[in-house]
Amino acid sequence: MLANSRGSRQSLQIFFRDAAAAFVVFDLTRRTTFEAVRRWKEDLDSKVITSDGQKVGEVAHFEHCTDIFNEVFTKIPTVLLANKSDLNDQRSVTDDEVYKLSRELGFTSWYSVSAREGDNVDTAGDMIVSQILQREVGLDKMERLLRWPERGVRLKDDQGHNVKKKKKCC
Repeated sequence: MLANSRGSRQSLQIFFRDAAAAFVVFDLTRRTTFEAVRRWKEDLDSKVITSDGQKVGEVAHFEHCTDIFNEVFTKIPTVLLANKSDLNDQRSVTDDEVYKLSRELGFTSWYSVSAREGDNVDTAGDMIVSQILQREVGLDKMERLLRWPERGVRLKDDQGHNVKKKKKCC
């Protein structure tokens, strides 16, 4: 894992350049990984440079635009993933702690996931793709893309429901 390698922290900027979005993943059964989330998010915010040359931690103001527009277009979507939700009896971090930290650090959202069971993995992926489209394409164009799946990314079924596929990774 790149974010966990102390010697590679300087070289991470190469991987962060022009990132469209990011997942920060920690292990619900290992509190030390939860405690490292703050450092990973700070690294992300200080090293990601968007395609317009701006660091995501900097706030730019575009003239004649709303504050919501400025916030959406100067930050990349970052989602906190609390992995190993299937090991409920081994948890060392509560949902309340995750929620508070995700709000404090400005994550777009957070999900309790299980990579082994596939729980919430697709949901988190769909959400981050939706956020990328919102940032890169714009809200009005994103609505049209979601209505015309043959011309864009399909996030919902024909009735507008989330498509639930349970996949196992291991």
